[in-house]
Amino acid sequence: MDYSKYQYYQDVQLWPLTSEFNYKRWLENFEEGEDRQIAKHILDFFVYIPELHVDQMLKTVVGKCGYYFQKHDQNWSHESFINGCLYSFIPGDDKGFVHSGTFFTSKLRDKLDIPNENIVDPYTMVQRLVGAQKPLNVILVDDFVGTGAQCCEAWNELWKGQFGSISEIVDEKQHRVVYAPLVVNEMGKQAIEKYCKGLNLVYLHLLGPEYSLFNVDGLCWKGNHKLYDKWMDLYKRIVKKEGIPETDGAAVVDAKGFCEQGLALAFKNGIPDACPAFFYWNSDTWKPLIKKHYQHGYKR
Repeated sequence: MDYSKYQYYQDVQLWPLTSEFNYKRWLENFEEGEDRQIAKHILDFFVYIPELHVDQMLKTVVGKCGYYFQKHDQNWSHESFINGCLYSFIPGDDKGFVHSGTFFTSKLRDKLDIPNENIVDPYTMVQRLVGAQKPLNVILVDDFVGTGAQCCEAWNELWKGQFGSISEIVDEKQHRVVYAPLVVNEMGKQAIEKYCKGLNLVYLHLLGPEYSLFNVDGLCWKGNHKLYDKWMDLYKRIVKKEGIPETDGAAVVDAKGFCEQGLALAFKNGIPDACPAFFYWNSDTWKPLIKKHYQHGYKR
């Protein structure tokens, strides 16, 4: 099989080095012939967002937040990004500070020159919101929103017994909070807009149902039922052979991805739970395309 195109992607750093993104080893999981051609088709559809692109996307999405603040804060100016704004992130499960949050807040300092004192962890953010004498402007940074479950839980339930929920604090104090992920799945967008009162969502890219590998009419298969049926046969054989969990999307490690989102997407800092497990499954008989460092509580 000709790998020259994929090698070019690595040479120009659109894909990371082989140690992080081993396309050749992953393709060799599949038998030569039709199975490997289907895998190659999926690999062509896979979207990897390299760090340089992430940096630029972060600058852009933070800049977009300014339009919201301009409408709701008469004192807002460009300098307010530095001097008049607090930055944090959505915490993970069990009040943990999920990896993507800390990864992105470090970029705020290194790439956007945000002062350290304006970049805080979620617990400190809540304390600042509670103690503020006037409404604050807050930007929560992230790479990806899948179902929105993690965000909804944190916004409405986390620390509720101590301070009241974040939602209640924001409502009482009239804080202006913007959640600014780079990429949002449609189901996550709908959940946040429905269940996260007072949280304003700003993003760069929206992924609809057409991005799922399990949508025959989606962008990967484009209504080719014959090819899709072959993919589904291959998928079932992989799942059975490898013992990959099939939980109807209930678990973060699922054959079709959390909530069966079926996405083919990764960032420098990780691959979301929204992706089918065969992209990151690692066993004696299956080698991952990309390593998944966080098996729980990442990117719900």
